[in-house]
Amino acid sequence: MLTAPAGTTHFRFVAATAAVNFRGNSHEAATATTGNLVYNNTATGALTLSTALPPNSTDPVFIVLGVEFLQQVNGDQYTLHNRAANACSIIKVDSPA
Repeated sequence: MLTAPAGTTHFRFVAATAAVNFRGNSHEAATATTGNLVYNNTATGALTLSTALPPNSTDPVFIVLGVEFLQQVNGDQYTLHNRAANACSIIKVDSPA
């Protein structure tokens, strides 16, 4: 269950992956988002977010998941820029063996 800021009409999930080469000061990244989903008391179906990085990376891979809240005004949807509500977190770090 999500708790959204006042005025929320929609939300979306965002996923990102990044292989980070700290020594070389470089990275490769990929992102994916769901479509905008209506915020109400009805559960959504299962969601899948897929990102792709080159295989067999020798760099640590960071996996991030976030949620953004939106408000529909006159048929257009705008992101609610509310740092207290929009959340993003590193959910896994995969280091090569």
